Amino acid sequence: ATEELRQWLSAAEEPYNLLGALYLSLLPQVRLATAAVDEQIKHLAADNPLAQELLSQPGKGLLTTLGMLAEMGDLHRFVSVKQLISYSGLAPSVQQSGDKSRTGRLPKRCNKHLRYWAVMCAQSAVRSKHPNRAREVYLQVKSRHGANAAKIAAAREIVKDVYYAHRRLQQSSATVA
Repeated sequence: ATEELRQWLSAAEEPYNLLGALYLSLLPQVRLATAAVDEQIKHLAADNPLAQELLSQPGKGLLTTLGMLAEMGDLHRFVSVKQLISYSGLAPSVQQSGDKSRTGRLPKRCNKHLRYWAVMCAQSAVRSKHPNRAREVYLQVKSRHGANAAKIAAAREIVKDVYYAHRRLQQSSATVA
């Protein structure tokens, strides 16, 4: 692709030629910087036992795992998994009147970045060939309520996985100490 760009630039007009030459001169530096950032991300994941636990599960890649953990912050502040699901914006609102009750839309006031990372993980987990709980929930809910509701249900399972993996690690470190 770089050689094709050089050929195009030789035939281009003067301003485009200058911009293209600048781009080509900066490209090696951008590649080096990208490689350095990739290494830092790998080291961050290697130093975090919860990230290592989550990376072993289907649907969770390096960036999505670290993105979710960064947005969740300190998981000790959540007393229950329901609080974490509500914080992530994956709990539907409930409208009740008398004997009637219906679930509605997802809340607008939530951590939208966490919800984004959880949905990204859920989409990957659903496509995974390896059996996982998020995929099972997705298939069950999809037949009754459609693909979008199923995607959110799978994202809830992903958030539950993170919460319970954190609790398992805390319990195992408490028994060792």
